[in-house]
Amino acid sequence: MKLPGQLQWRKLAPREQIIIFLAAFVILGAAGVYLHDKLRAKLLALDSQLSDLKNETQGLKAELLLRQKEVDRAGAKQVAAKVRASLAAQTQAQLSQGGRLSSLIDELMRLAKEDDIQVISIKPGQPQDQGGYMELSITMDVQARFRNLGEYLHQMQHLQQVVLVGHVRAELLTVEQATLRVQVETVSFMGKV
Repeated sequence: MKLPGQLQWRKLAPREQIIIFLAAFVILGAAGVYLHDKLRAKLLALDSQLSDLKNETQGLKAELLLRQKEVDRAGAKQVAAKVRASLAAQTQAQLSQGGRLSSLIDELMRLAKEDDIQVISIKPGQPQDQGGYMELSITMDVQARFRNLGEYLHQMQHLQQVVLVGHVRAELLTVEQATLRVQVETVSFMGKV
């Protein structure tokens, strides 16, 4: 069985067949070029969008790195601020302890004068950190009569600042007046500020 189009095609002259064939070829080629150009335009648009997204991604990465550096700097600033605050607190504590040490030495000297004790030298030791408090040793060389020395040591242990007498080394200077040269080692305790 033959289709109606086939009958007409055979009835056409070869020249007409070639013209129709060429026309169909041109129409199909034009359609192909049109579709190709449309797809190419879409691909170029997608490529442009992809390029824009890459640029935006790189910009976001750069901004993220910048923000990370800012966060790191801010963290470093916070750490530095904490260190400065800690150093300031330690310095204040040392100044306060130094002031309390000076007050303690002044108090020991005042007591010595009241009890007629001659202070030859007074040497504070290095403060020892004991956690919640500081321990400070003081070595004193004094010259005194036996009775005055006893009263002085007694009063020393009743000061507002805690002072414990650790060691006492005595040397008799004069028998008649019972004068002694004494080295007294004390320990005092200072709370941390």
